[in-house]
Amino acid sequence: MDIKDVYDLVKEVKTENKEQHNSIKTKQDYTNGNVRTLQQWKSFMIGGMTVISMFLIPIIIYLVVNINNDIISIQETVHAQSNCYPLDK
Repeated sequence: MDIKDVYDLVKEVKTENKEQHNSIKTKQDYTNGNVRTLQQWKSFMIGGMTVISMFLIPIIIYLVVNINNDIISIQETVHAQSNCYPLDK
């Protein structure tokens, strides 16, 4: 094997490599719009989950705890009032 054969082999590999890259580029161009849309959708979902977990869940927990405390205090008040005897006039 002399230098010319090596040169021809390298040239052949470069040509095949170029063809393979072109086919990969065409596939990427074909699907890239769909991939971008899916990536945007994923980003929106992650952002929405972040907002929900940072703001809405603590607010809901706060409201549930306070409403529960209010219900308990109302029940105690009603129970205390039911145990009172009316005054004679």
